[in-house]
Amino acid sequence: MERAHLGLFAAIAMGSLQLALQRQLDSSLGGVIQGLLVLSVLITQGLQARLFKRKS
Repeated sequence: MERAHLGLFAAIAMGSLQLALQRQLDSSLGGVIQGLLVLSVLITQGLQARLFKRKS
């Protein structure tokens, strides 16, 4: 499972470099996408923990 996450982040990093070269976008866009992905996972896990705590 951990390798899949690393592969996803590597793909985002490589994709952001390609976007920067091909579409004249800023290369830091990949870092922003990675940050949003991590934040959304953390928020989702926190909400799930709260919901399951209330049901128990």
